Amino acid sequence: MKKILLLVIVSWLGAMSIDAQTPVSFQYLPRVRIDNDTLPHIDLPQVDIYPQAHFKSRQAEQQYWRLVGRVKKVYPYAKE
Repeated sequence: MKKILLLVIVSWLGAMSIDAQTPVSFQYLPRVRIDNDTLPHIDLPQVDIYPQAHFKSRQAEQQYWRLVGRVKKVYPYAKE
């Protein structure tokens, strides 16, 4: 009897955690009309592209990548 009760409770808890399909909400993009054509228009942020770094020694490269890793770890906290 305990096994059946345990099975029913576990099944009930499992069923409570499962979500059914939710309807997709559509978001319409801003549009621009050019001649007789309507096109979606999105302003994207500027992206800076830097040349590939050249290092004088392997130690300098290791220090650079160590710094990059530390900055990536701390940056989310700095944004807050």
